[in-house]
Amino acid sequence: MMKVQRVRLSNEQITWLVLDDDHIPIQLILAYLKYLQNLDRSPNTIRATAHQLKLFWEYLRDEHLCWKEIDIAQMAAFISWLR
Repeated sequence: MMKVQRVRLSNEQITWLVLDDDHIPIQLILAYLKYLQNLDRSPNTIRATAHQLKLFWEYLRDEHLCWKEIDIAQMAAFISWLR
């Protein structure tokens, strides 16, 4: 089961990771969350984004889709999946 994990960095800063089913950070999400951190986005924004991306990755996993190949119909299906 995927999960969002709170992490305290060495400089006492808090950030968030999205872990896959094997509890390994999803590198693409990690890179994006680091990007948001470098833009000085609030910790709450980073946390909310991590949770949203976790849901999207769960959808991709459940539907056996690659994030690079998503089309508009699949995005609409994702929105329905969220409900």
